[in-house]
Amino acid sequence: PILIEWKTAPHYSINPNFVAELSKAVPDKNAALFFLCRSGGRSLDAALTMTQQGYRHCFNVTDGFEGSPAANQQYGRPTG
Repeated sequence: PILIEWKTAPHYSINPNFVAELSKAVPDKNAALFFLCRSGGRSLDAALTMTQQGYRHCFNVTDGFEGSPAANQQYGRPTG
């Protein structure tokens, strides 16, 4: 895995070096890139950005690493 933050805490501003860092790490624009975050929102933005940069196979992991939210729309908490 290549670990590059799309947005940085605490203000969650976009990492201005994201495209350059990822492009350097993966120069092949035909490589498959899978983007993952907690809930799938930030990773979707990152995948769309890299698609706009000419990468042909960008995929977002829908629902992120915590999966779908519970019935109360919260992530990572017991349902009910």
